[in-house]
Amino acid sequence: MDNEAFDAVLDQLSLASIGQFALIIMVTALIIRLSARFIPLLAEQVPSEYRLSVLSLVPVVRLLSLLAAVILSVPIFIPPTRENLIALLGASGIALGFALKDYVSSLFAGIVSLYE
Repeated sequence: MDNEAFDAVLDQLSLASIGQFALIIMVTALIIRLSARFIPLLAEQVPSEYRLSVLSLVPVVRLLSLLAAVILSVPIFIPPTRENLIALLGASGIALGFALKDYVSSLFAGIVSLYE
């Protein structure tokens, strides 16, 4: 990375952008903590056949809030140009591929062992 590109990245950082990022992180942490506390309380109030369905919302809320935090915070630091979006999507695809590699191989191993 040459000095001009590095200077351009540093010009993007400001106290306001760091404050926005900190606010996004604090709100996300608050949503995760509140959902972990109040969804189980809500599950106690619903009929017993829906209790597990309501309790399964805790990881879903956590995942969605973290995903929203990433989506909201990336444009703060990386300008959303076409080239940057292609690079981010490519890197995300590679990371997702490596993350799911073991699960997919285990799934195929299970399918093969079922039919042997």
